[in-house]
Amino acid sequence: MKLSIYFVDNFPVKNLAGTTKEIDPDAYSGKAIFLMGRHPECDFHVPHKQVSARHCAFRYTPPSLPDEAGRWEIADWGSANGTYFKGKRLESKNWEPIEAQDRFFLMAPSLTCVIVEENDTLQAEQETIVQSFPAPEPVAVAVAPPSSATTQAPQRTYTYGDALYEVAVWLTRAHTPAGTAFRFIMAALAAAIVVIVIGLIL
Repeated sequence: MKLSIYFVDNFPVKNLAGTTKEIDPDAYSGKAIFLMGRHPECDFHVPHKQVSARHCAFRYTPPSLPDEAGRWEIADWGSANGTYFKGKRLESKNWEPIEAQDRFFLMAPSLTCVIVEENDTLQAEQETIVQSFPAPEPVAVAVAPPSSATTQAPQRTYTYGDALYEVAVWLTRAHTPAGTAFRFIMAALAAAIVVIVIGLIL
């Protein structure tokens, strides 16, 4: 059972816009997971700066009985900007079933893809596709007017623990082992400079 993905007409990667790419799992013996991302070795190569090296993945489960069809699923693969499916951002490596005419996008509606059946053509207009699957909007929170009986909760102060947490996230968010090593080296150099400066002051 092939997986066919249609890249919408206004897709910002010119060589992909308006095209359909497909994967036949039968041609890959023993392979069940297929990747989409900016890395050239991905099965669906999407060379766009807002797309992570390995942005999302598709998993194929073959049929258990001869008269059944195989099943495809989608999951985010730890992307920085997110994979959106059925109006929500997918959790990393949390699989969701997909079928023909399902739509998903990478970060923004302009990066919309549509699951199509083999040899199928997309009938909907481009504007309909984008409008039918908008990006999630921030939730508005109603704030009651201040009154004498209402006391505001104290604002949380930024602590050294918060700073250390942000540094730890930055160190571990590199897309490659080389990037991680580079970030650790830079952090070590920064720490050494701080120690030297403190020593000179004292």
